[in-house]
This record gives sequence, C-alpha cells and structure tokens, in this order.
Amino acid sequence: MAKRRGEHAAAALIWEDLLEDEEVRCVACEELAVYHERRTKDFEKALKYARAGLKTLRDVSGELMYGTSRVAEIRRAERLSKRVIRLEERIKLESDRNAAPLLRRGRSSVAAD
Repeated sequence: MAKRRGEHAAAALIWEDLLEDEEVRCVACEELAVYHERRTKDFEKALKYARAGLKTLRDVSGELMYGTSRVAEIRRAERLSKRVIRLEERIKLESDRNAAPLLRRGRSSVAAD
C-alpha cells in the first residue's frame, strides 16, 4: 500500500523487513532492486538485491512440488536476470566515465574550438 501511495521509502523499509520471511524473500529482493535502481540510484545496492533474488529463486525452485507457481517463478527469474545485466552494464559505464575524466575534458575543449 505504501508503494501505491507514492511512499517509496516507507515501502522499502517494509520490503527490508520481509526479507526475513522465506515465502516472500524473492519478491522483496525484486522490489528492493527496483527501488534502489529507480529511486535512490544506488546501482550497487540494486544489483546486490537482484542477485540475492535470483539466488533465492534457485534455492526455492528445487523445493517446489509438482511445478506449482513455476510460470511465475520463471518470469521473475527472467526479470531479475535482465535487471542484473542492465545494472552491471550501468555500473561499468559509470566506472569507465569516472576513470577517465581528462578524456572527457579534452573532448569538450576540442568541441568548443
């Protein structure tokens, strides 16, 4: 409900509490990954939660009986995998930008001429 009301920080606190509950841990990880990617722009933390969600899914998928909720779990795994790839690329891009600040300055001064 907090998320729907636009209270994203409050919702994140609730999701963090729900990480302790094995039944909803994966959902909580996914929601926290989304929150940190979109709201706080803390891509490292978002990546941590996305990877934790994937690990939780792998652990749980072995325990499922008769394929219950299998489709939902597969879709969640696909979303989390895409998020991990996107976040890794974004983190790498940012580190590349920060690693060569002189190169960026050189390009802008050339463009000004």
